[in-house]
Amino acid sequence: MNKHSSANRIAHLTSLRGLAHILEVLFFVAIVCATVAFGQNANIRGAPAPGAVEGRVINAQGAPVAGASVEVTGSDNRIKQTAATGADGLFRFNNLPPGQYRVRITAEGYAETNLTVELTESKGSQLEVTLKVAPIAETMTITASRIEQRRSDVIGNIVVIGRDGLERTASRTLDDTLRQIPGFSLFRRSNSLVAHPTTQGVSLRGIGPSGASRTVVLADGIPINDPFGGWVYWGRIARAAVEQVEVMRGGASDLYGSDALGGVIHLRTRQPSQSALRAEGSYGTRGTGDFSLFAGHKLGRWGLSLSSDLFRTGGYAIVAPKDRGPADIEARSEHRTVEVTAEYAPSASKRLYFRGARFSEDRGNGTRIQVNDTEIWSGVIGGQWRLSERNEWSGYLYANRLLFNSDFSAVAAGRASETLNRRQQVPARAFGLSLQWARKLGPHQHLVAAVEGREVHGFSNEEVFAAGRATTAVSNGGRQRSSAAFIHDIINIGRGLQLALSLRLDHWRNFDASSASRALPSGQTQTTLLNSKSETALSPKLSLRYHATDRVALRGAFYRAFRAPTLNELYRPFRVGDVLTTANENLGAEHLTGGEGGIDLALGRSLEVRATAFWSRVNDPVANVTIRATPTLITRQRQNLGAIRARGIEAEVEYRPGQRWRFASSYLFDDAIVLRFPADRGLEGLAIPQVPRHQLVLQASYAAPEGVTAAIQSRFVGSQFDDDRNLFPLSRFSVTDIFLSYPLARAVEVFGAMENLFNSTYAVGKTPIETIGAPRLMRTGVRIHF
Repeated sequence: MNKHSSANRIAHLTSLRGLAHILEVLFFVAIVCATVAFGQNANIRGAPAPGAVEGRVINAQGAPVAGASVEVTGSDNRIKQTAATGADGLFRFNNLPPGQYRVRITAEGYAETNLTVELTESKGSQLEVTLKVAPIAETMTITASRIEQRRSDVIGNIVVIGRDGLERTASRTLDDTLRQIPGFSLFRRSNSLVAHPTTQGVSLRGIGPSGASRTVVLADGIPINDPFGGWVYWGRIARAAVEQVEVMRGGASDLYGSDALGGVIHLRTRQPSQSALRAEGSYGTRGTGDFSLFAGHKLGRWGLSLSSDLFRTGGYAIVAPKDRGPADIEARSEHRTVEVTAEYAPSASKRLYFRGARFSEDRGNGTRIQVNDTEIWSGVIGGQWRLSERNEWSGYLYANRLLFNSDFSAVAAGRASETLNRRQQVPARAFGLSLQWARKLGPHQHLVAAVEGREVHGFSNEEVFAAGRATTAVSNGGRQRSSAAFIHDIINIGRGLQLALSLRLDHWRNFDASSASRALPSGQTQTTLLNSKSETALSPKLSLRYHATDRVALRGAFYRAFRAPTLNELYRPFRVGDVLTTANENLGAEHLTGGEGGIDLALGRSLEVRATAFWSRVNDPVANVTIRATPTLITRQRQNLGAIRARGIEAEVEYRPGQRWRFASSYLFDDAIVLRFPADRGLEGLAIPQVPRHQLVLQASYAAPEGVTAAIQSRFVGSQFDDDRNLFPLSRFSVTDIFLSYPLARAVEVFGAMENLFNSTYAVGKTPIETIGAPRLMRTGVRIHF
């Protein structure tokens, strides 16, 4: 047994002891929150007490609406409190001073309702609020312009998956849930259930998927892309805490900088400003179990919350049966995450918060030697200060510390055996800050400006093995420091026309970079200091939206975006199967120029149609270029290609004939090719790897207010290539998932889910060994929510 494996086992035992303690804490918090929630609901009966606003929220059929947000604000804006309705639709606010209050009720799928109530010294207020079904486009979002807007007011092309959509999916992982949006992809077709973390870079619209994301992923406005490599650890955010996912496709560097070359994915989590408990546990085939929790409580001016995810799977064999050998075993994974948030709101206009989290995962990548593990500690301090109804400041500071370990092997011909050939350790640290100012310049203009900065420090430390012995120690790495400022102006010109103008300036510098090699038998060391390099990028964007009628809106955008190479691309080599990809410290930034035009149709309250045509050209994209190939090893290097182009059409239809039924369909046609590569003209005109030309998703769901919920989703993916030379095709495939749930009590439901219903076998990669996607997976579980 090697030292790395022994250390993993010791760390694993230690984590289990810590996990037991964490579960005790979770159980205690859950009991407290459940008791508080029950007590609050139980007190709502009879005449309201003085200083109380209480009531019940129902739909048009008289059924209670659970999880609705109720906000009470005093006439002078000094008092502001929020709460969520329980499973019975009840809410309550206590100890309010006499006066006039505005009551605002919002819930997913319903139109916003606003009321005014008057409290006296001797009388409270009791309400029964009936919500009306909202037009589909009235879903709330904040992603597009870094301020809160209704979806119908957002100028860009955005897709929103609400809490109901997240809960009515068979998928266990967030990345699999996002595959219902055509154009979303990781580096390969596989998901984060068993895939190596460095293949979990995110791409939208086929802009060359790679290990480094070309899409920024945010959690409540904070970037969670790996600071060293750009990929995403999807288990970092507890699923029970995610309230809504917003996806904006198209260049967004004007607001979010380098990582937003192809778009933005924003995870909005539940805030600790209201008492709530949400827990889910399930177990299924292949030894797969998971537990997710969110518990929050309001204590006067303080809000406290705790969220956690625990996941483990025995996995499955990822090498296709025709290529599989004795060296191949099941690819497995497990992860653990705990996050604590404390919020202090001394007044309705001020809010401070702190968030601390720890995430760890362990993976087996399909052979006994190929394993990896990760540990991430993160913290955020932030706040908001509203000077007036028109003027607001917000900001945050964050820090991450990461340690990534990975072992690689060389597998013999016939896959009969393997030998350790590389052991990597990647320590990295990141610090970032943002200060944002937003001001309404009258009723028709909203101005946003911000300054931001970030520094990343990381090294890839390797041991190279030959014949089972370490022969060389290699260390490559450096620092990357960036700073930026942007201004964003949203103007309602009149006559249904909206205009948005953005401009952002980014500057970054790679420095303190070095490459060191030490021969282990002799100890002889050779160190090379790498050149420092700095670049600047200007990212403008012009967006227009024209409401031709109440039901028809036309939109368009033109933008430039960029992506700076990550420290991983600059300095860290890696190996997957029989493919070795080397680093390149001379990489430059990618630059995108793109445009799009679309139409939104709201045909009544039940039918929405959206269509978008887009075009993007990326100059100097970073790609893995094949340098040489032998029967046992394919060597590639990261290089800046000349130019690639992606153009296509997105179409989405959503139909809700009533509150119970929902039907949806999404389609993407994507023509993505290499336009220019002077170093190797043979690549010009070839398809970009990992990009299918056709993707289609069909969905249907039924949800009875007090009964069964059922959902089915089918996903069709066209053929694509795994490599830059288009020598390894991956055939088209389709998978179907189903989900069923039924309430057992007021706040408890049981559910069952099945992924890949027909047990389809499909290729996710060829290196040239073929790897396959997940087989049929089944699970059943319980959900609790107060």
